[in-house]
This record gives sequence, C-alpha cells and structure tokens, in this order.
Amino acid sequence: MLGRIVGPAEADLWRLENLNQAVGTVVWAHQIGDAAFEESGRGMVGRVLSGA
Repeated sequence: MLGRIVGPAEADLWRLENLNQAVGTVVWAHQIGDAAFEESGRGMVGRVLSGA
C-alpha cells in the first residue's frame, strides 16, 4: 500500500530481495556471456550492500 510506513523487519526483507535479484542478474548474465549486463548486476550488488 502506498504511503505505508515500512518497519525494520520489512526493510530487511526488501534489502534481501534486492540482493537476491542483483546476484541472480550477475549469475544469469555470466552464464549467457553478457558482460555488460553482468557488470550492471555487479553495480546493483554494490548499491544494495552500500545501502544506496
């Protein structure tokens, strides 16, 4: 729901889901040989881990 306040537990789950998506992007792109998309995924991982 829009405008809803997100609690700490939900924020943690959101961060883990974003990390899951980012790592999945890196792995998938590596498997298919798409270096540019793999690098994009690595950037996603970095942003998630930095809290950005």
